Amino acid sequence: MADTVKIKVDGSWQPLLLEYSKCGFTLDTVDGALVVTAPFTGSCWVMMVLEQT
Repeated sequence: MADTVKIKVDGSWQPLLLEYSKCGFTLDTVDGALVVTAPFTGSCWVMMVLEQT
């Protein structure tokens, strides 16, 4: 199941199984479903606050 999931890293789609540990994700299987847990902040994304004027 996890071998078919991809995430976008540095502008290109990569297999989740190759990149999840670099991004701080954890993978679990619960009742046959893949559960991906990601930290609120991480090295694979940037949080931005856009202010409306």
